[in-house]
Amino acid sequence: MRIRALMVIVASVIELSGVSSLWAEPSSGDVQAGEISIEDTQVDRRDPKERVQDEVKSWVAAMHQYATRGGEGDVPPLREDGMVYLSTFYLYCLNKFGPCPHILEVILESDVREARTKGEAACPTMSRFWKTWLAADLENRAKYLLSIGFGTAVAEFNARERSKYIQCKPTVEAILADSGARKARYGAGGSITSAVAKTTKLLDEVDSKQIDIYRSTGLNK
Repeated sequence: MRIRALMVIVASVIELSGVSSLWAEPSSGDVQAGEISIEDTQVDRRDPKERVQDEVKSWVAAMHQYATRGGEGDVPPLREDGMVYLSTFYLYCLNKFGPCPHILEVILESDVREARTKGEAACPTMSRFWKTWLAADLENRAKYLLSIGFGTAVAEFNARERSKYIQCKPTVEAILADSGARKARYGAGGSITSAVAKTTKLLDEVDSKQIDIYRSTGLNK
């Protein structure tokens, strides 16, 4: 019932049309017929998982600069394979540490930044995250992957807090309307700065220990 409720809520925010080739390698772009590409003379020979991990780390690093600069700065969009990694990373964090709201806060903040720039509340990045989460069946996997201790804590978080990240447009609107939000969220000691720091620390740990989060969560790519 909880999974069905989550799907209904997310469906009200996004279209659940299929996420194609979730586990496919990033595309380098098509070369028009009859043309020879001279610029791309160097081939990125890194493992696809390493490439997408670096993309997510770069995205979080851009969020770090944005947060420490008081909520100012550009953040590149996260591609589809990067979103797949991020959703798997969230599942990995749940499995190892229980509730990980700091990851959701970073995702939400990327939408707050965009909404502030455009002057209109929306949450496309967070919606893409939940779309990917459901399409990859990570909601079901989380239920049997989590230990008893963490499972209870995650269930409580999902029941009490997660809805503000799923029904995210009102959350974005509330943040934009809060005159004291910038001071509380950004700069040294800000809530978003702290959330980005926690997310960065875990990404660095996964990298330094060469942890395959797909294998760790049973989702070999």
